[in-house]
Amino acid sequence: MRDQPLADWFDLSTVAQSPSEMARPAGEPALKLIDDSDGDQERHIVLPTHVIPRGTTAPLAARTTAGAARDAARDDQPASSASE
Repeated sequence: MRDQPLADWFDLSTVAQSPSEMARPAGEPALKLIDDSDGDQERHIVLPTHVIPRGTTAPLAARTTAGAARDAARDDQPASSASE
């Protein structure tokens, strides 16, 4: 979901994406493939985005602790050694 006023009203964290900034980088390769079907079909485009944290985003410390515990459980290591 791009950052819409409704997201702010519901206090939802979102990722800011600009449809107009996404259109040209997506459209130009598509048009080139129409003209040349053997063209660059494996092209990947990475566009800048940023998170707009609101009420549905956990505090960073809580996420870090949870992530360390999850990683430690997955690796069968004590949680304290995962953060060292």
